Amino acid sequence: MKMTKAVFALYFLCTAALLASQSIGTVEYCEGRVSVIRDGKRIARVDMGFSVENLDQVCCEANSTVSLAFLPSSGITGTLTLSEKSSAIIRRDQLQTKTSNDIFLLGGEVSLKVKRLGGADSSIRVRTTTSVLGVRGTEFNAATFYGNSLVACREGEVYCYAYSDITGIQGSPLNGMSAVPGRMVAIPESGVIASADFPEGDYFEQWDDLRNRWKSYHVEMISADPVVLLDRLASSWDTALDRVLRDAAQLRKNETASRWLESARRGGDAGTRQAWVTERPQVMKDMLAMRPHLVLATIPWLRIQDLVTLVRKEDMDRTLSDGQTVRAFIRQFDRNSRDFSAAMHLFYALEKQYMLRNDGLSPFMDF
Repeated sequence: MKMTKAVFALYFLCTAALLASQSIGTVEYCEGRVSVIRDGKRIARVDMGFSVENLDQVCCEANSTVSLAFLPSSGITGTLTLSEKSSAIIRRDQLQTKTSNDIFLLGGEVSLKVKRLGGADSSIRVRTTTSVLGVRGTEFNAATFYGNSLVACREGEVYCYAYSDITGIQGSPLNGMSAVPGRMVAIPESGVIASADFPEGDYFEQWDDLRNRWKSYHVEMISADPVVLLDRLASSWDTALDRVLRDAAQLRKNETASRWLESARRGGDAGTRQAWVTERPQVMKDMLAMRPHLVLATIPWLRIQDLVTLVRKEDMDRTLSDGQTVRAFIRQFDRNSRDFSAAMHLFYALEKQYMLRNDGLSPFMDF
């Protein structure tokens, strides 16, 4: 009996520590319209001192920026800055032997200044839909657009390689390239990495100029006729969206999942270890069913967002293969995009609650 009480006491202590450790960093500077999506809900007002938690999505609108200072518990000394029209999910996984920090850049640009990593037991990466950027104590910038990434390094080294469990690109870290001062790296959607000289002069001025020209090049590549690309993506988007929304509906019906989220909203604890043993499989089965569909839907969702801004007014009444006009598709996409975003954040909210109950370990261990 004493042993049982000791085990449960230890569990509650671990749970309390995990609840406290959900904070990854604090906002040290922000301007414009910055919001955070947490546990499926949008926090519209983010000010200096705001605490950013595990699996938060940070969003910057036009003419906005935000800088996040990592907490010592992350094992990182440094800052992360998101530029305007950028969005990223901040993630921390407690792996078997170390803490892994990931910045999943959904779109836009991020800059990272890492002064120090806390030894071999901590790491940080920036990930896009088609690449992984391993940080090795450095200051660098990374931008992504339509599946392409550009990386430049002011200090230190950023090791880059192509990888995506969405597109099927399975590049090996052994085949990557390093961005170092004077050398930048481009990772196209095809996965064929290239390296080139970074111009001399003021680093930030050169980066702004290069990034703008790089993005303009890719915009020109797809803006010649974005309707053709929309048509190619429309079918895969509709199919993937339907599966994700059905999976999300099933998760919302899951009584255990609903209790977890309600407890989080009330600021409650993670419950007992005995309850966790019973509840785990009840939530896992629905999360496992949803994850592959969510992964497959992410690519067309992000790509279409890039494309719709490039469609010309005179092309709005053109007809897609399924018979609907471009105008009708875009209107429907706007509505569906909100539903997809809600489903995605429901999934991450439940994954976060799972990790709270499982010593910080995700059931998937990765994006």
